[in-house]
Amino acid sequence: GGYPGGAMSVVGLVGADAPTAPCAVTLGSPGALPSRAAKIKRSFRTASQHRQSSALTPEELWGLVARCAPAGVAGISEADFRRVVDALDVEGRGRIEFDNFIDFLIGERAAPRAAETLIPAVASTPMLDGAALRRTATELRYKMGATVGGAVGRIVVCVLGGTRLARKTTEHLVWLCAAGLPARLGASHLALATAGMPGVQAIFSEAYYCGARGAPGGRGLYHLVHQGGRCEYAHMGTVLPAGANEAQRRQLTAAIGDVYLAFEGGQGVACEARAAADRGAVVIPVRCSALPAMQRPPFVRDPWSWRLLGDVEASAAEIAHALVEVVADWLEA
Repeated sequence: GGYPGGAMSVVGLVGADAPTAPCAVTLGSPGALPSRAAKIKRSFRTASQHRQSSALTPEELWGLVARCAPAGVAGISEADFRRVVDALDVEGRGRIEFDNFIDFLIGERAAPRAAETLIPAVASTPMLDGAALRRTATELRYKMGATVGGAVGRIVVCVLGGTRLARKTTEHLVWLCAAGLPARLGASHLALATAGMPGVQAIFSEAYYCGARGAPGGRGLYHLVHQGGRCEYAHMGTVLPAGANEAQRRQLTAAIGDVYLAFEGGQGVACEARAAADRGAVVIPVRCSALPAMQRPPFVRDPWSWRLLGDVEASAAEIAHALVEVVADWLEA
């Protein structure tokens, strides 16, 4: 069917709307797909009776798909998933009917040609184990001129964000942050890292490449790209190979940074940010609804600066200034 390999698990509705604990339903062999898919649809309708609509946002669907991938293996990348959603959301409503999505997965519903090959079989390449992850992350930090061991170097600031922007003002906000960080902290002190994705990371890279003082030609800007991946703006900065697949690239992104800036985004952004925070890195959410409200870190001097980061009514200039000052507070602490 539409999901190569003929087997997957679908987990009950995730996020704040989940009325009960998730319950996995296995589709099983290809011949059983239609009946199992019908069971999944019934389970979804039962579990979501309190919802006003049977349609899900891309972020809700991404959370669902991310939780379906078995532990230790890679599933569909966020970029490819976004392309699938764009292809299925023919009316441009920003919402996908759950039944239609399941029908597409099992081949019962046709999709535009561009989306037909975008849901791959679960990759067989394993995740990096602890030793390999630490070793590769250290090598990447060394290549970026970052602090490694006792040697003092640049601080690594990883830029996370959605591949599509939810608010029109976010592009201007990202642009101001990309220009403000090197202006306030000095480009020579920073190593800025993206994953070469469209959306927030592309905007940040272009702004830094074009306007950062002291960083001509994108000096200090790095893009982590897994084997077989690509970065459409590779000429802006330096591309660093990072893992054999998207899952390993995510692991490495979460392992290399000192500070993470999370602009908008969905569950993919949230997963990387949480993994980074779990190891003690600083995560600064900027209008990122996928991350829960985070307490102000003790190094932040001005409580108002931290509150501004999530204020949807504040201007882009106010939020950008607040973000730069929060990073400066951390650096000077």
